[in-house]
Amino acid sequence: MNIRIAIASDLHVMAPELLIAPGAAFERTLRSDRKLLVESTEIISQLTRQLLQQNIDLVLIPGDLTKDGERVSHQLTAQLLQPLLDAGIRTYVVPGNHDIYNPLAAEYDGDERRHTDYVSPEDFAQIYAAYGYGTDAPDIIERGPRLSYLAEPLPGLWVCALDSNIYDSNIEDNYPRTIGKLTPETHDWIREVGLRAKREGKRLLTMLHHGVLEHFPLQSVVAADYLLEDWLYDSRKLAAAGIEVVFTGHFHAQDVVCRRFKHGTLYDIETGSPVTYPCPYRIVTLHDDRLEVTSHRIQLQGEVTGGLPLEEYAYRHLQEGIPGMGAFLTEYVLRRHPKYMTPQIAQTINAAIPDFVDLIMAIYTGHLCGDEMGLQYSKTREESFNDPLPGDKLDQLRNLAKAMYPQYELLFDIFENALYDTSVPDNNLTIPLTPLQS
Repeated sequence: MNIRIAIASDLHVMAPELLIAPGAAFERTLRSDRKLLVESTEIISQLTRQLLQQNIDLVLIPGDLTKDGERVSHQLTAQLLQPLLDAGIRTYVVPGNHDIYNPLAAEYDGDERRHTDYVSPEDFAQIYAAYGYGTDAPDIIERGPRLSYLAEPLPGLWVCALDSNIYDSNIEDNYPRTIGKLTPETHDWIREVGLRAKREGKRLLTMLHHGVLEHFPLQSVVAADYLLEDWLYDSRKLAAAGIEVVFTGHFHAQDVVCRRFKHGTLYDIETGSPVTYPCPYRIVTLHDDRLEVTSHRIQLQGEVTGGLPLEEYAYRHLQEGIPGMGAFLTEYVLRRHPKYMTPQIAQTINAAIPDFVDLIMAIYTGHLCGDEMGLQYSKTREESFNDPLPGDKLDQLRNLAKAMYPQYELLFDIFENALYDTSVPDNNLTIPLTPLQS
């Protein structure tokens, strides 16, 4: 077996016609977003062109295909991926939390933001019939619960796509659920698929949108929405079903974690987003006894990137958006978790953010790139950081918080633990696989 598989997650395509006219409405959206939305069409087109040059057999896309589930964005995404199908490359998708019944689907016209059509699960399956949901296709073995399915794109390889999203009450709640969940019916189906794969000697790979393992210490406390709701139970069940590797997305970071359970070992291979720094994708080569994982970045430079290489352009976009994202997050915590955030604390944090942009970027981009090496290292700039170094700033911030808001000191312990990746390599690694039974 020698199968080359591309993994690209969180495409977040925004159809250009949704931006009728620039103005305050779209600016508000960009201030709370880390993604290159306006540039998404050109970025995904370039991703497709690169994949066509790399002798790929199969492409897997673990969710968040669109900005906010707009029907026109889904239709455009299917068109942008069509060259892969035309070249005979099987391409499978699964929805993410942005994609279905999203009440935030909107178009922007100057100062006005107007709702536009979103899609239902049935609409999603129809639009992506050629990408895993056409039940009459010879490679599709069966549909599972919700929008899950099982396929055999190449002899001996099974791909299990899991719908881990919670979207049934999105419209009623007027907000899309971010956290994920696997239903009991899905677990029953996965167990049966795992037994059949073992019995028939098939190699089983799985993809879903949400993380199934924590990717940094206490992620289930500070960023639980990026995991399955019952992630530890779910990951144990997946391992017991014979699943060794899952491909995930959602957090837009290059990160690989491994956990050993009584009944098996599970790898969660999370892939970043093409429209978020550093604009990555992965190529995985499947052999009989191992997976060889390599990471790549989209090469794009032109008018759409202001003449800059895409990676640098995305870095600057992220850097400029830090104050706005900080204000958005403090407002979110203030609204959702008032016992942890008061208006006074929110005001203090927002006032301090501009002075700590270098520190925030060092922590955040280190995790986005993967293989974290601490605060004194920059993957994007040859020169040293300006004084004071981010590590010094972290100490300053810790002392300030300890004096004013001692309840936040635990967060700094989390940050420091996350600054060095002591797990398996994140970008380039080899994963051993259990030999198949003949």
